Amino acid sequence: MNKRGLFFDVNGVFLTYEDAIKSFLQEFNAKYERDYSYEDYVFFRGVPPLSGNAVLLPLMIEHSKDELMGRLNKEKVEEAEREAEILIEGLPKDIGDISNELYHKMFVKHIKAKGSKPLFKPNHVEIFDDLYKQHVLGIITNDDPYFVRKNLPFIDKFSVLVSSHHIDVKKPHPEIYKTALEKSGLSSETIIYVCDGAHDVEGGVKAGFETYAIYSGMGRKEWLYQKGAKRVFNDLDEYLRFLSSLL
Repeated sequence: MNKRGLFFDVNGVFLTYEDAIKSFLQEFNAKYERDYSYEDYVFFRGVPPLSGNAVLLPLMIEHSKDELMGRLNKEKVEEAEREAEILIEGLPKDIGDISNELYHKMFVKHIKAKGSKPLFKPNHVEIFDDLYKQHVLGIITNDDPYFVRKNLPFIDKFSVLVSSHHIDVKKPHPEIYKTALEKSGLSSETIIYVCDGAHDVEGGVKAGFETYAIYSGMGRKEWLYQKGAKRVFNDLDEYLRFLSSLL
């Protein structure tokens, strides 16, 4: 069997910050007189230009959820991207100050207080034990590596861990995929990658990876295919069963 690189995203694949985000949204909605749900927030994160909080949270202040959903819930991901870019251009000039306040004073506080919950099952630990013996396991994430190491009981099986906290760029910037590839010592065509966002799928495809997705509610499911995902799964368990059959 030829050695493959098996790369994974974290948030939406291994872990969920659902409790922390719900807690944050309670404070956010009260402060800005909005009524965003967890599902709304996750959906908007699936629009590629809104994959981070720097522009999404100010947009959620400036617009109601019905306005944003009406503008962004498009059949084609390219249409949603164009609408997002128009909305971003219309933001006030003090967007940087707004983002800084929201992210550091509110959002991070809830993440630290609530932490994350696993999307993996106990039997998955054995699966990763087996995969580790024959392949190179890797993680590509925008999450804090501290939380990743703390919350993944099989983290020692991953020889590659690349976080945006390490290299100062976030997915889908090509540098983060390039760094992971270099650390693996493999060629791009040997890499199988799974993530949950359209922006991340696009980044993996451009890096030359065989890219799959798990639908976590980010954007519309068909957007993942439109960005090049070879197949979309409902959860990690379904993906791991497929991966075992593929290898």
